[in-house]
Amino acid sequence: MATSSNFYIWKQEICFNLFCLQQISDYLQKSGTYFPIELIHHITLLYIQSKSQFLNDSISCGYAHTLVCIKGDLYCSGENRSGQLGLGNTEQKNSLQKIQIPEVISFSCGDDHSIVLTKEGLFGCGRNARGQLGLGDQINRFSFEKIDLPDETLLFTCGMYHSFVFTKDGLFSCGANSDGQLGLGDLRNRNSFEQISIGDVVSFSLGDCHSLVLTKDGLFGCGDNCEGQLGLEDHEGRDTLHRINIASVLSSFAKGDLSFVLTTEGLFSTGDNRYGQLALGDNDNRNSLQKINISDVLSYSCGNHTLVLTKNGLFGCGKNNYGQLGLGDLGSRNTLTKINIDDVLSFSCGLYHSVIQTKTGVYSCGDNNDGQLGLGDSIPRKNLQKINLLPNIQNLFSTISPPEINSPK
Repeated sequence: MATSSNFYIWKQEICFNLFCLQQISDYLQKSGTYFPIELIHHITLLYIQSKSQFLNDSISCGYAHTLVCIKGDLYCSGENRSGQLGLGNTEQKNSLQKIQIPEVISFSCGDDHSIVLTKEGLFGCGRNARGQLGLGDQINRFSFEKIDLPDETLLFTCGMYHSFVFTKDGLFSCGANSDGQLGLGDLRNRNSFEQISIGDVVSFSLGDCHSLVLTKDGLFGCGDNCEGQLGLEDHEGRDTLHRINIASVLSSFAKGDLSFVLTTEGLFSTGDNRYGQLALGDNDNRNSLQKINISDVLSYSCGNHTLVLTKNGLFGCGKNNYGQLGLGDLGSRNTLTKINIDDVLSFSCGLYHSVIQTKTGVYSCGDNNDGQLGLGDSIPRKNLQKINLLPNIQNLFSTISPPEINSPK
């Protein structure tokens, strides 16, 4: 049976990881045979078991803070008013600081809270006014504090002010629930994790006030729907999970007031599109999932702006008022435009900033008022700029190479 690290990295990295999806896609195309999603899951789990160390390197961006993990060590920069950097204080940092938390497996940023999985369990810090840390109260934490759960954590992620955790016992939620985003059948906030009535969970993602859950039976959504982000062809919120009409889902990603879904047929989007972030060629909101004109999608992240990685490189669209698309200007886009950066491994969108990891290092662009770019100052960037890491950290990137996956027998 897979360990907690395998399960979480499968959800967080396999659904959005360049090399795994590329290898799987190539294999399926060459075979000319349809494989059920369960077999794809089995292949990815085997992949993780042999490549988990490679997948430990990843990035997560909150509203204005950034977490970067390199070979199990966690680094942070940016806004820290609520203690979301986990450094034991509320001092803003404009360069990457190492967090004293050992053996990090995976992590996720909410707007201004952070949750980290280590070999010792699940830990949280930052804003907790709505109970989003699941610690049984509404008190902010400036250092990472262990979250008590009845069983081993397999998957987890953070929304704006809410959090989901999946254990062997099922799916649990806590935090803000003003729009029913916890999927518990009411609008009452929770300060400790409560179980959601849904089985066979595969993965999940959380936006500002809505949630998406992928199960073996399909994709489900709940919470705020004022912008059509649930893709249910209306604008009515839901306080329990409702099935979304889309088949053959591989992964989903919710952030802000929009949702992206990757299926065997391509990439789809719905919800808020004021800045063209749905990549549909206009600025009109949608309340049902619409197919985006792009192929060979490997990975994606979204918010007020969107980044999509394909076999042909990294593309961006949406709001660009701080240069968060890394295109060298401040003009928003409503179609995906290629970004001049190669060998992308992972990336994440904050509200107005982007952080990208490549084989040659970590790069950032966009808003930097709180130092979230980790560049040692508070000056925004409209071009991607490499973050200066300590030499011993930087040298680790030279050892990273695309993993291989053997075809199933």
